[in-house]
Amino acid sequence: MKDRICELFNIKDKKSYTIEEEFLGSTLAGIQYEPLFPYFASWADEGAFRVIEADYVSNEDGTGIVHTAPGFGEDDFKASMAAGIIKKGGKIVCPIDDNGCFTAEVKDYEGVYVKTADKQIIERLKAEGKLIKLGTISHKYPYCWRSDTPLLYRAIPSWFVRVEANRERLIKNTLETEWVPQSIRDGRFVEWLKSARDWAISRNRYWGTPIPIWTDDEYSEFVVVGSIAELEELTGAKNVTDLHMHKIDDLTITSKTSGKVLHRIPEVFDCWFESGSMPFSQNHIPFSGKEFVQADFIAEGLDQTRGWFYTLTILSTLLDHTSPFKHLIVNGLILAEDGKKMSKRLHNYPDPENIMEECGADALRLYLINSPAVHADPMRFKGDGVKQVVRDVMLPWLNSIKFFVQQVLRHGNKFHRNVELALSSTNTLDKWILSRLHRIIKFVHNEMSQYRLYTVLPELVKFIDEMTNWYVRLNRDRLKSAKDAETGLAVLYEVLLNISLLMAPFAPFFSEYAYQVLKPGLDEKDTQDSVHYLMLPTANEKVIDSAIERKVGFMQSAICVARAVRDRRHILVRRPLAELIIVCSKEIKEQIHDLEPYILSELHVLKISFDTDEKKYVKFQAVADGRLLGKRLGKKFAAVNKALKSLHYETMASLYEKSIEAAMKGEPAPSFEVEGETVNTDEVKLIRELISPDTKKFDGGVDGEVCALCNIEENDLIKEITVAREIRNRVQQARKKLGLQPTDQVQIFVSVDQGNEVWNCLHSTKEEVTSSLGLKLNIGEPTAENVVGALDFAINSNTIKVTIIKE
Repeated sequence: MKDRICELFNIKDKKSYTIEEEFLGSTLAGIQYEPLFPYFASWADEGAFRVIEADYVSNEDGTGIVHTAPGFGEDDFKASMAAGIIKKGGKIVCPIDDNGCFTAEVKDYEGVYVKTADKQIIERLKAEGKLIKLGTISHKYPYCWRSDTPLLYRAIPSWFVRVEANRERLIKNTLETEWVPQSIRDGRFVEWLKSARDWAISRNRYWGTPIPIWTDDEYSEFVVVGSIAELEELTGAKNVTDLHMHKIDDLTITSKTSGKVLHRIPEVFDCWFESGSMPFSQNHIPFSGKEFVQADFIAEGLDQTRGWFYTLTILSTLLDHTSPFKHLIVNGLILAEDGKKMSKRLHNYPDPENIMEECGADALRLYLINSPAVHADPMRFKGDGVKQVVRDVMLPWLNSIKFFVQQVLRHGNKFHRNVELALSSTNTLDKWILSRLHRIIKFVHNEMSQYRLYTVLPELVKFIDEMTNWYVRLNRDRLKSAKDAETGLAVLYEVLLNISLLMAPFAPFFSEYAYQVLKPGLDEKDTQDSVHYLMLPTANEKVIDSAIERKVGFMQSAICVARAVRDRRHILVRRPLAELIIVCSKEIKEQIHDLEPYILSELHVLKISFDTDEKKYVKFQAVADGRLLGKRLGKKFAAVNKALKSLHYETMASLYEKSIEAAMKGEPAPSFEVEGETVNTDEVKLIRELISPDTKKFDGGVDGEVCALCNIEENDLIKEITVAREIRNRVQQARKKLGLQPTDQVQIFVSVDQGNEVWNCLHSTKEEVTSSLGLKLNIGEPTAENVVGALDFAINSNTIKVTIIKE
């Protein structure tokens, strides 16, 4: 109160008043005071109108002393209960009716709405000399979310379930269940149960399930009706079928003990009581004779920790002494794009039907399942996010299926699944994709058995990317050729078939489409009418090859670095790079050597070189994880952090290799000594950075254990190859625009003015362009009459004409 004197009495100078004595607020505890109004003076005999203590009062505004009205606020109610002024089940002062108006207990304001009475009360306090200061304070106030009108807190008589006496049983049953994430169970839910209060299950509404309790006018005698048959027996009513309030409230029961007429109480059940009764009511227990059975799995939003999860647990524990479920997945709240709660009234979210119409239900499912919401975190829903799933997942997956079908048709033979042929392949990429497939199958089984959806879908999406943007992309020419297509298509079929089974729970519609397209390749005994009639595939441990996966991973790192250079330097894909220098260890060089053809093809690079002297190109930087290491070392952290920055290259390189080796073997992170302290490598980020020898000629980067440098200079040979690829690109554009299929037998004629660079290039690279197209390429205008069409294109300011004729 001392800090509020100037504010309360409008005093500007603290020297203008004297403090006679200072003491703690607790000194006043128990002192009685004279109430401002006389209406409930008799409550002084019950311990009211005295100073009590509470920890929610502050000196930020007001006097540091607040009036307590237990009938109109939760904090007030708790404080008054703790002080013994009111008692559980006892009477309480609440002179407000259902319309928010004062009752006859406050005779001077009877029938006046409480907010309207504010001015009258203020005037009265002022007239009686009891008002020290009048002011306006801005603060949060509850409003009805439907009508946007202010709400009034009011204590009313209610019917309760005894929860407080059963807390230990509730916690015990909860700890026997598995939650995803478990932190919600052990933190939010168990902590809530530890302080759970008796549950008010009654509501003062018209519509709802009537509480089946009959009592007399004095509430001295009670009959709880347990069934329709019992209701008919006690009331004498016949053929009772409708249990709504307006059908049963006229039914009375004559007491067998007192002879009084008993009427049903006016309240209905809280709807959460009905939701919590679901495990029993769905099987009509106990009337059906069925036993209560725990649900294997349930899922709902984070807000249900105080809703459905809570009421399920209470009723199941009290009625059957067990938890209602074995496993539970908690999903986070789905918010509007602006982070606010989705609202029908505000319509601050896209129409789900429009989203599904445009993108499909599967894309929406994948977007939601692959979001933070599956891990109980909130997510902001964005329509563009669903569209991105279509672009990044659905379309590549669809194109892979189409590509497979096209190649089967191209080769002309009826396709039959051949698992033995696929598994016997010696091709590195075949072995890699099959290893990745069976690793992901194993992973899905393990994670799904633990209900960890949040880990499963990201890995499946990653695998689809590996299948489409790596395996199919790098094998495209091989799968088109007659030489090794049979094995490659057998492998691709295994991947496509199994991914349709793995994705079926997540993308049920598209997985069904994929399965129906692929089903003709199966023996009839192995088919089902639907992919959803099939079990998830089983992993073949013998096919999983970590060495092959690591080997291809090195190749991917080199390719990713070079792709990043192209993007950064705005170098078109059709323009080849003069040279790619891969800087790596001798081990990686030996492993990646036989994958050079893929790197050359994918990156359009003319030459690949290796250099195992990493020190010339790579520098290390050791960065301490302040959150982990700082917390553990305390004051010593600064010295250790400084010493980390001066570690020698050889030390950091050795630690880097040891940490990778430990991770591969599943061993603990290696440790080392710094400033007399033991530090683990998982407490330090070992960052590898590129030292570029010539930024004008070279550009590159580091990805994992691989460093790569690209020679970005351009010469005459590169220019010629670039033009040749431009010609090929224009021919392919013409075929697409003229509606031709890859299987159509056609000839290509290309004409261009003589003497320019395109004409020269066309003549010098004709054979290479013809080979890459897989079609006969002619220079000049056709003489045949069966022309499909002709289109003009521009290449480096030169016009070429592409004419296509059918053979």
